[in-house]
Amino acid sequence: MDEATLQRLVDRLAIQDTMTTYAASIDEGDYATLRTVFADDATAVYDKDSDLLRGADEILAWLKDATADLDWQHHMISVYGVEIDGDEATALIYLLSHQTVVGAPHQTRMMTSKYRNRLRRVGDRWRISDLRLQVGWYEQRDFPQPVTDQASVDPSTTTNEEIPA
Repeated sequence: MDEATLQRLVDRLAIQDTMTTYAASIDEGDYATLRTVFADDATAVYDKDSDLLRGADEILAWLKDATADLDWQHHMISVYGVEIDGDEATALIYLLSHQTVVGAPHQTRMMTSKYRNRLRRVGDRWRISDLRLQVGWYEQRDFPQPVTDQASVDPSTTTNEEIPA
């Protein structure tokens, strides 16, 4: 394998890691880590009706507000395509997101979407320079859950047999 091919593979994995860190940080409410995946001058649009967000700090403030009513969320992402041109890249990422709402443990939300992002190499890391979310479908419904307080379940001490059906 030649050096250029190897570098493309390393870059693709690093871009995938950036997007995985983005998703996991939102899910965990870890905004300090989330800040590290954005270039300082990043821009973002989170749906067709939203304004253009300018700068990583404005994007983080918007995300905090948009997720303030959520008790639990899970972003399942798949990086479908990455095109790299030097220190710039584009990425197509598919998203399936599940969420529950504070105070409404039986209410669930599900969204399918695509991210069309641009990334830039900053030092030795790839950072999101432009994020565009295209929502394909959104559903909200009531669905009874056996575990209503997700925070009270310690996964290190709970087995599947202990979770009520």
